[in-house]
Amino acid sequence: MHEDGLPSLKLPEHEESFVSYQLAEHATDDALAPGEISVLRLIAAGNANKQIADQLSITEETVKGRIKNILSKLGAHDRTHAAMIGLKRGIIEFSDSKE
Repeated sequence: MHEDGLPSLKLPEHEESFVSYQLAEHATDDALAPGEISVLRLIAAGNANKQIADQLSITEETVKGRIKNILSKLGAHDRTHAAMIGLKRGIIEFSDSKE
Protein backbone atom coordinates (compact mmCIF):
# COMPACT_ATOMS: atom_id res chain seq x y z
CA MET A 1 0.00 0.00 0.00
CA HIS A 2 1.09 3.52 -0.74
CA GLU A 3 0.99 6.15 1.96
CA ASP A 4 -2.13 7.58 0.29
CA GLY A 5 -4.00 4.36 1.11
CA LEU A 6 -4.16 3.11 -2.46
CA PRO A 7 -2.84 -0.34 -3.32
CA SER A 8 0.62 -0.50 -4.84
CA LEU A 9 0.80 -1.48 -8.47
CA LYS A 10 3.70 -3.79 -9.22
CA LEU A 11 4.37 -4.29 -12.89
CA PRO A 12 6.65 -6.93 -14.35
CA GLU A 13 10.13 -5.46 -14.86
CA HIS A 14 9.82 -5.22 -18.65
CA GLU A 15 6.45 -3.44 -18.39
CA GLU A 16 7.73 -1.14 -15.64
CA SER A 17 10.57 0.05 -17.87
CA PHE A 18 8.12 0.49 -20.77
CA VAL A 19 5.83 2.65 -18.64
CA SER A 20 8.84 4.68 -17.45
CA TYR A 21 9.95 5.11 -21.05
CA GLN A 22 6.46 6.26 -22.12
CA LEU A 23 6.29 8.79 -19.28
CA ALA A 24 9.78 10.11 -19.98
CA GLU A 25 9.09 10.33 -23.70
CA HIS A 26 6.20 12.76 -23.14
CA ALA A 27 7.42 14.56 -20.01
CA THR A 28 8.35 17.71 -21.91
CA ASP A 29 5.25 17.78 -24.12
CA ASP A 30 3.09 20.88 -23.98
CA ALA A 31 0.06 20.16 -21.85
CA LEU A 32 -3.34 20.64 -23.42
CA ALA A 33 -5.38 23.54 -22.07
CA PRO A 34 -8.77 22.68 -20.53
CA GLY A 35 -10.61 24.01 -23.61
CA GLU A 36 -8.45 21.84 -25.87
CA ILE A 37 -9.22 18.78 -23.75
CA SER A 38 -12.96 19.53 -24.06
CA VAL A 39 -12.60 19.69 -27.84
CA LEU A 40 -10.54 16.48 -27.88
CA ARG A 41 -13.24 14.66 -25.87
CA LEU A 42 -15.89 15.75 -28.36
CA ILE A 43 -13.69 14.75 -31.30
CA ALA A 44 -13.28 11.30 -29.75
CA ALA A 45 -17.08 11.11 -29.44
CA GLY A 46 -17.34 11.62 -33.21
CA ASN A 47 -18.56 15.22 -33.31
CA ALA A 48 -18.00 17.55 -36.26
CA ASN A 49 -16.63 21.06 -35.72
CA LYS A 50 -20.11 22.63 -35.86
CA GLN A 51 -21.42 20.21 -33.24
CA ILE A 52 -18.41 20.89 -31.01
CA ALA A 53 -18.89 24.64 -31.37
CA ASP A 54 -22.58 24.35 -30.48
CA GLN A 55 -21.95 22.11 -27.46
CA LEU A 56 -19.20 24.35 -26.09
CA SER A 57 -20.89 27.65 -27.06
CA ILE A 58 -17.85 28.79 -29.06
CA THR A 59 -17.34 29.62 -32.72
CA GLU A 60 -16.25 27.10 -35.33
CA GLU A 61 -13.13 29.22 -35.83
CA THR A 62 -12.27 28.75 -32.14
CA VAL A 63 -12.81 25.00 -32.54
CA LYS A 64 -10.49 24.96 -35.58
CA GLY A 65 -7.85 26.90 -33.64
CA ARG A 66 -8.04 24.50 -30.73
CA ILE A 67 -7.80 21.51 -33.06
CA LYS A 68 -4.71 23.04 -34.67
CA ASN A 69 -3.15 23.43 -31.21
CA ILE A 70 -4.13 19.88 -30.23
CA LEU A 71 -2.56 18.41 -33.38
CA SER A 72 0.62 20.39 -32.82
CA LYS A 73 0.96 19.62 -29.12
CA LEU A 74 0.26 15.90 -29.56
CA GLY A 75 2.22 15.53 -32.79
CA ALA A 76 -0.91 14.07 -34.39
CA HIS A 77 -1.55 13.81 -38.12
CA ASP A 78 -5.32 14.28 -37.94
CA ARG A 79 -8.32 14.36 -35.58
CA THR A 80 -8.56 10.59 -35.27
CA HIS A 81 -4.87 10.28 -34.51
CA ALA A 82 -5.21 13.01 -31.86
CA ALA A 83 -8.09 11.15 -30.21
CA MET A 84 -6.10 7.92 -30.16
CA ILE A 85 -3.06 9.68 -28.66
CA GLY A 86 -5.31 11.33 -26.07
CA LEU A 87 -6.73 7.96 -25.07
CA LYS A 88 -3.31 6.27 -25.03
CA ARG A 89 -1.75 8.98 -22.86
CA GLY A 90 -4.71 9.15 -20.49
CA ILE A 91 -5.60 12.74 -21.42
CA ILE A 92 -9.13 11.55 -22.11
CA GLU A 93 -10.84 8.31 -21.14
CA PHE A 94 -12.90 6.00 -23.29
CA SER A 95 -15.98 6.75 -21.19
CA ASP A 96 -15.49 10.48 -22.01
CA SER A 97 -15.98 9.72 -25.68
CA LYS A 98 -19.41 8.14 -25.08
CA GLU A 99 -20.98 11.30 -23.66
